[in-house]
Amino acid sequence: MNETAPVVVVAHFELADACEQNADAFEKAFAQYWDYCADQEGFLRALLLRSPDSLGSQVILTEWRDALAYKAAVSSPAFYVCAGAELLDLADLDNDHGKVLAAAGGGGQDGGGGGPRCVLTTYTLREGGAAGELERALGAELGDAARQPGFGRGSVIASARRAGRYTTVVRTEDAARAVARLSAARADADHVTRVYDVIAQSPAPAAENGTAAR
Repeated sequence: MNETAPVVVVAHFELADACEQNADAFEKAFAQYWDYCADQEGFLRALLLRSPDSLGSQVILTEWRDALAYKAAVSSPAFYVCAGAELLDLADLDNDHGKVLAAAGGGGQDGGGGGPRCVLTTYTLREGGAAGELERALGAELGDAARQPGFGRGSVIASARRAGRYTTVVRTEDAARAVARLSAARADADHVTRVYDVIAQSPAPAAENGTAAR
């Protein structure tokens, strides 16, 4: 991974018991995770997402200035003790992270770029597919989505764990439009698109040092 490129972590959680009480407990555990990350050098922002169809399906998106900052934060023993243990007690985790290949939009007082919904599309390159071509196509689609009404901010992420895996993240007011723009079937890749509600978000990052304002 390019150690100086921005990094986004996409952590999918499935609650062991998808009930209102556990969803509330997960939100409180996210606040503890957020507090830990906000004290780390290079932390930019975090979002807690929840499926509108299931209390049990949660996603935490965390953005970092670069891979060095991310690795330093998660390699500390305090990361598990202060941030990860309670989340993992409540839910099963499927975690991925990678460098940002393309980004669009941003700003807003909340640091999240606006929009109550977040659209995640995961692409898996098929055998024989060209990674460079897929990356260019995803970047172009993100640029097209950024010109549409309701777009807040978005990025294209290349997985550091799974070769040929990419994720587009779009914060938007118009999820249906974003899905139509970003999840068109491709001959060179399979894709899965999911829409989430934005449940909680971190403050905007401080301009001086790239860490979150508290």
